[in-house]
Amino acid sequence: MVLTEAISHPVAGMALFYSELYGENFGSTLLPKLDSSQLAPALRLRLSGNRQSNALTGAAKDDILRGKAGHDTLRGRGGDDRLYGEAGNDRLYGGTGNDLLDGGAGRNSLYGEAGQDQLLGGKEADVLVGGAGDDILNGKGGRDRSTGGSGRDRFVLEMGAAQLANSLEITDFKSGVDYLELPTLQVADLTIRQGTGTEARHTLIQNRLTGEYLAVLKGVSSSSIDAADFWGYSPPSLPPNSLPSLPAASSVQSSTVKFAATASESNIAATAAARIQLGSQTIYIGTEQVSSLNQNPVVVSFDAQNPAHNWRRTDYEVTGTDGRGYGLYWSGSQLYGLFSVDGTQGTADQDFRRVSAGATQSWLRSYGTGGGAKVTVLARLNLATGEMTDAVYLSALNGSKSNSLVVNSLQTSASGNLVINAQAYFAPRRPDGQAMTQTTAGGSPFSYTLEMTPDLKTVVSTAAIGWS
Repeated sequence: MVLTEAISHPVAGMALFYSELYGENFGSTLLPKLDSSQLAPALRLRLSGNRQSNALTGAAKDDILRGKAGHDTLRGRGGDDRLYGEAGNDRLYGGTGNDLLDGGAGRNSLYGEAGQDQLLGGKEADVLVGGAGDDILNGKGGRDRSTGGSGRDRFVLEMGAAQLANSLEITDFKSGVDYLELPTLQVADLTIRQGTGTEARHTLIQNRLTGEYLAVLKGVSSSSIDAADFWGYSPPSLPPNSLPSLPAASSVQSSTVKFAATASESNIAATAAARIQLGSQTIYIGTEQVSSLNQNPVVVSFDAQNPAHNWRRTDYEVTGTDGRGYGLYWSGSQLYGLFSVDGTQGTADQDFRRVSAGATQSWLRSYGTGGGAKVTVLARLNLATGEMTDAVYLSALNGSKSNSLVVNSLQTSASGNLVINAQAYFAPRRPDGQAMTQTTAGGSPFSYTLEMTPDLKTVVSTAAIGWS
């Protein structure tokens, strides 16, 4: 035992002198005789165990406790402590303060308790519990079980597992509150899907390239998870407005109009494709038949006076489902496109979901479950390049499944919001996505109006004839 910086304070009737206390190789011999609650409040402990199973307890200051070998129990108590279990199956308790708990080798149980703690597991199956405060939990491999507790917690998805049974299990993830962190991957590298069988109530997150399982989110619907749930996400900024002085313009086509993305303007103009003219720039939207069984939306721009505004976009939706373009709207400052999709979605990086994560209400972010229904996607496009910057899915509700909705027209309200006039082929939705209640008998389709913020983030209000 080494005592430094003489400051007198009685311990168990003995006069000791310390401001820092270091212990080594004392095992279970000294520790039962040393009660840290009797130590001076100014004392900082640096305690290390031995090969036995040690019980090390800190004091009120910023302590460092090392269990070393054996099945140790470390308690930080007050202060911003650092607890290292090292070898053995250890139990670490942070206490109050912003603590670091590192389990090391073995099957460890880490409890951050109060404060903003960082919990690090090892390669084996660990239990991590953040407790109160905004904690960071990183199991670092093995079938770990992580529980954030209260606060805005961050779960690090660092190691994948070939088998689902060996992947990280997160028990209390709350979308919009907690975060998932990807140290080496991007959101586009993930497959986020609902489990099946015994995992049907849970969300599975996989590395899309390797197939490894990164995490299971217990009791979480995959439709509620989007890019905003990942640490470091920032929504795209508003696109530049090249022609802010031009008046509003709208064009919606009720039927599917096909043309090739490489076609000349004269050939496209000869079709019935929806189009708007903004000064010298003319923009067309339609559908490209990419195979005998698949269609993708296409938007092209021609501008003889400003060749920089000539662009062709076919990358909005490239999955096996049929995607079509059928309408354009220029609000006077922003360009919007209307698209339809039906059937099963592909991965998020292949369709509109890659820019729909910023929507406030969850039903706007995804197609959801449905039986081949044709739902509408309203997307905001960069006028200068055609790049899609934001999108929302608009659908009716048939039981718990998304179903068909078609937009007839768009306009801008006096308050600057978008007013979307549509036909709902099943129950129209309230702003929160739940079905409205039918008050007057009538058959489908139903006239339906939505008011939405121009950034496509929030449905402000909805109304439907014969529904409340």
